[in-house]
Amino acid sequence: KTHNENKTSINTNLLSKSDELEAIKQKELEAKKELDNLQETKDIKVKLSSELELIKHTLESNKQQQTKLSNELLELQQKQKELVVLEPVKIEFEQLQVKLKEQQQLKEIQLKKDGLNKEQIQLREQYTKAKNDIDKLELEVKDYETLKSKQQELQNELEKVQTNTKDLEVQIKAINSLISGDQKIIDMTKSQIFQIEDIGKGSNCPTCTRPLLEEYDKVIANLSNTIQTLQKEKIDKHTIELKRVENLKVTLDKQKDDLQNQIQELNKQITIIETKQKDLVNVNAHFKDVEAKGKKNKEELEKLLQYSYDEKLHQDMKDKEQTLKPKYDEYQKLHTLIQRVSIVQKDLEEIKKSIDQNIEAFTNKEVEINAVVYDETNHKIKL
Repeated sequence: KTHNENKTSINTNLLSKSDELEAIKQKELEAKKELDNLQETKDIKVKLSSELELIKHTLESNKQQQTKLSNELLELQQKQKELVVLEPVKIEFEQLQVKLKEQQQLKEIQLKKDGLNKEQIQLREQYTKAKNDIDKLELEVKDYETLKSKQQELQNELEKVQTNTKDLEVQIKAINSLISGDQKIIDMTKSQIFQIEDIGKGSNCPTCTRPLLEEYDKVIANLSNTIQTLQKEKIDKHTIELKRVENLKVTLDKQKDDLQNQIQELNKQITIIETKQKDLVNVNAHFKDVEAKGKKNKEELEKLLQYSYDEKLHQDMKDKEQTLKPKYDEYQKLHTLIQRVSIVQKDLEEIKKSIDQNIEAFTNKEVEINAVVYDETNHKIKL
């Protein structure tokens, strides 16, 4: 009974505690849900605050950039004013450059004229020399055809003499052959006389083998007469004829030598003239080249006569160029700088748009932040 009473009491207490527990759990769930809402609201507010801070930072950076660009624009605008002041210098310098270019061209033309004039003087000298050389060479070669004709005549005459000389040599050889034959007969006859005299009157004839006896003197006389007849009638005549032919050959040989000497001397003269003829061809070609070049130079000089070059004027322009150049360089530098004006102006417009957009975004973000209700104290209590 006691246990049952305790059990009943415990169960009653258990039910009560269970209800209490359920109530607490329900309260916890509600509190957790409310805490989650508060945390979510806090996160939103923190995020919006970060975004607002970022917009603020960007806005400040934009304003700094705007200030920098504005200052740069002011400087560039000042440079524009300086550029306007230097504009006349730029115009004068560029005009001067054109004139200097013209002067340089005139100088080159003048140098060409000077060169052509100098060359003309040399060509005139070459022209005169070539003309004199031509006249001299033409005079020296004028007898060429006459000499060639004479050379041919002498050559023909020499050939005729050589032919006659050969004929005489044939005759001399033939006469010598005849004399030699007769001399052999005489030698044989003398040999017979010596042989007969040697064997005496009582011997036999060496020819017919009969005893000589009283015929001895007769045979000796006949043989001696044969020798004398051959000597006088043949050898002496042949010798006279040989002498005549040899003398004639000597005359022809001398004539041949004279002709050969004349031809040799004539050949020298003709060779010299032929060399001079080649020289004449070369000199004529050179003369024509000089003449053609002289005419061409003269035509070029006539074309260039319209141009006049003033060295002092050119130098004055160069001096003025050196004076203007620093200012022109400054103008070019400024001109390059002010090319940024349009870029800076465009950047300023972009920055201004960005600033306006960021101001609007900043305002909207503040409104958005203010619309978010967050109670930090309540949040801590709920935690």
